[in-house]
Amino acid sequence: GLGEHRVSIGSYKPAGNDMRIASELGEAQVEYARSLPDGAEKQTAYKDAEQTYRNLLNQPGLPAASKASILITLADVQGQQPNRVADVRATLLEALAADPGSVGSRLQLAKNYFPQSMFGDAENHFLQVVSATGGANGAPPPGQAKLKADAYYYLSLIKARGGAASREAVEYADQAVRVG
Repeated sequence: GLGEHRVSIGSYKPAGNDMRIASELGEAQVEYARSLPDGAEKQTAYKDAEQTYRNLLNQPGLPAASKASILITLADVQGQQPNRVADVRATLLEALAADPGSVGSRLQLAKNYFPQSMFGDAENHFLQVVSATGGANGAPPPGQAKLKADAYYYLSLIKARGGAASREAVEYADQAVRVG
């Protein structure tokens, strides 16, 4: 099975047009890891997928948007493993640094802050997502409506966390429904 080829797969280094193949390899490794019962073999399989994505990042001439996308995927792989919250955040910060205009990186970083009760940081990034996707009254660019709706949804949760829904929480929730 796939597990028997782990060593050779983990050492695969993509070149040129092999980027798509390497990306598909990483996806296959993640699916394989998800199929395993919890334990050492599962964690090793995730580490192999992580290494494949890191190898993708080392390709010369990688566009900033591609690098950010790979880093978001890498953060997702890290998030499948226990006790990797700090690694996930560092990877998402790296994605944002690679492509500061990446709305997806910013949204994922904000979502990382939210469950850790880092509401000020999360709110700041969610507001930047709203701003980057047309602002409060503008239509989002093609393909970004869900990103904007997600940002509004989380903003409504942040504002409502005190118990009773504030006017601001309700407005954000209404915006999430209107946009997405």
